[in-house]
This record gives sequence, C-alpha cells and structure tokens, in this order.
Amino acid sequence: MPQRRLMGVLILLVLFSPLGVDIYLPSFTTIIEYFNTTADKVQYTLSLFILSMGLGQLAAGPLTDRFGRRPIAMAGIVMYMISSLLILFCQSIDQLIVLRMLQGASACCTTTVAFAVVRDRLPPREAAQAYSYLNGALNIAPALAPSLGGALAAAFSWQANFVFLALFALASLVLVTIKLPETRPEATSQRPLSVLASYRELLGHRTFVLYSLCCMGAMAVILSYVSFAPQVLISTMGISTTEFALLFGANALVIMAGSFAAGRSMFLLGESGCMIIGSLMMLTGATLMAGSCWLDLRTAWSFMVPVMIACCGFAWLLGAATSRALADFPHIAGTASALLVCIQMLGAALVSILAQATPIGHRLMLAILMLGMAVFACLVTILSQEPKSSSGHVEPVTG
Repeated sequence: MPQRRLMGVLILLVLFSPLGVDIYLPSFTTIIEYFNTTADKVQYTLSLFILSMGLGQLAAGPLTDRFGRRPIAMAGIVMYMISSLLILFCQSIDQLIVLRMLQGASACCTTTVAFAVVRDRLPPREAAQAYSYLNGALNIAPALAPSLGGALAAAFSWQANFVFLALFALASLVLVTIKLPETRPEATSQRPLSVLASYRELLGHRTFVLYSLCCMGAMAVILSYVSFAPQVLISTMGISTTEFALLFGANALVIMAGSFAAGRSMFLLGESGCMIIGSLMMLTGATLMAGSCWLDLRTAWSFMVPVMIACCGFAWLLGAATSRALADFPHIAGTASALLVCIQMLGAALVSILAQATPIGHRLMLAILMLGMAVFACLVTILSQEPKSSSGHVEPVTG
C-alpha cells in the first residue's frame, strides 16, 4: 500500500480523540439546561472522556499486539459509533457521562493502532516524519471542530454533534475495512501473561522513559495553555469569546503547520536536530512570556505570541520524541505506543492540574513550564546519544 494512502487512513484514526473532545464544546451551556444540571457535571463528560482514553491505552496496546491492528481498530470504531448513537437517548447527565467514558475507551483503540502501524511499517527516521504529520493532523480538530459543532447545534440540537461523530465512525469503518492492512509482525503475538513483562521491559528502558517524559512535558505545556487561556484572555485581558475562538483556532493551525514543517525537515536534520530546534522555540516562548510578565503587558498578543512560538516548538519536539521512544520495540509496538500515550496524557493532565493549583500567576507559571520543558528536552537529546549499529538503528539501552 502506498505510504500516502496509508497515512490518510491513519490520520482518520487519530482524529477520533480530538473530535470527541472539541466538537461539542460550544454546546456546554445547552447541555446544562437540557439536563438541568451543573457546569461541573458537564465538565465531567470531558475530563472522564480523557481519563478513560488515557487509562484505556494500557489495555488497548497489548490487545493490538495479541490480536492484530485491524480487529482492534475496527472494534474501537464500532464501539465509538454505538456509544455516539446511544447518547441521543440519554435521559440524565449521569448516562451521558458513562457513555462519554465508553467513547473515550473506544478512541484509545484507534490512536494506539495508528501509532503502532507507523512503527510496524516505517524505519525510525521515516516514522518520526509520520508522527509529525499525525500530530499535525491532530490539530485540525481543535481548529475546525468547535465551529462545526456550534453550527450543527444551532441548526439542529446539541445531539447533532454526536450524530456527526457516529457518521464519521461509520465512514472510517468502511475505509479501514477496505484500506488498512494488517501490519503486526507475526512474532509480536502476545500471550496475556506476557503483558506485565512487556510493561516492565518498557519502564526499565532508559530511552523509552526519557523520551516519553519529553512527550509528556510538551503536552503539559499545551494543556496548561488551554486551561489558562480563558482566564488570561477573557477574564484578565477582556477579549470577546469570538476573538478567543479565532485566536484558539489560529494557534491550532500554527501547531499543525509546525508539525508538517518538522516532518519535512526530519530527513535533513534528524530527530536530534528537530528536538534541539523545538527546545529552542520553547526557550524563546518562555523568555518572551516572562518578559511580558515583567513588563506587565496586558494585550492578547503579549500572551499569544509566546504561546504560538512555544506551541510550534511542541510540534517540532513531539514527532521526534515519539519516534525515539518507540524505536527499539518492534516486537511490542502496540503496547509501547499505548504506554507512551498513557504517560503523555495522564502525566500532562496531572502537571496541568498542579500548575493550576499553584499561587503563581498563570502567565508566569506557563513561562516556567516552557523553560523546564526546553531544558529537559535539550538534556535528554544531548545525554541520550547512543552508538549505532551497522544498520543505523539505535542500540537499545536498558537500566
């Protein structure tokens, strides 16, 4: 199968998660009124979706190694479609929360398969390029889905968002059935008793752990920005919700453009070069954000320009770090991909929650996170250079 056609299918698989997060955000107020509930309860439909998606990775990864990529992807899509349709019949907010958790568990199957297929089919540097493209595609949804969701809700109802998700799942199921080959190497067929051994192997592998933490730190910067942005831009700086939506979408497009630029530069600069460039962008964003705090600048652009530069750095870092983390695990690519995403999502969520709980101002806290990420990524890149085998692959280092 030509690589470009395969990437098209994989992009569909990674879109399940961000579409599930972003498309119904404009309907939060309507959902509160529909179920006569509180904002906190509706927020659970988002946070528990993300939590179930993160924890579900721990099961989805070994399942893809045991039963193959295609059946797990198809099972996840079917479960996603069914849960989306069942949401149309919800009579209480608690029922909606439960079905959203089922959606999250479904979405983790498609994400895990997408990353595992890249590792199955491509050598390390081409895999890093592919991961950059997938991460770029992930930002199409934050840029476009809220507008689509708002239009559907205005024309029909908030339930129309989930009808769209069900139709998206149905179309994806047809394409995956026709276009996605089974890529799992025969030697990776896992027995259930070997799952814990696989996780022990991964967590005992220095390169996997360090680069997984790089992915987690980069994602923590993004999640913290998303958490802080409404308070900083709307509450403190007084911009309108329309202006906020435009800035939010513009930043998603910046991340997407940075991801594709990193992918195109991968063969020229290599993973290490992309990591260093991403770190320097993070450092630049941290410096500008700290400077805007020191000068007490209170304009939207004094916040967004440093964020956009740091987010572009995130785009350059994530594809290279993902490739480095997974490079030594062709025999358990599904499990490795799943654990990487689990560490990335749950760790980033925890860092973001802790950052929100500190008494430090949001802008200064974001600058500190950017600086910490830049320094850590640079150190990992410099200190984890390993001797290469004659085939050009990095030798595994355990311990």
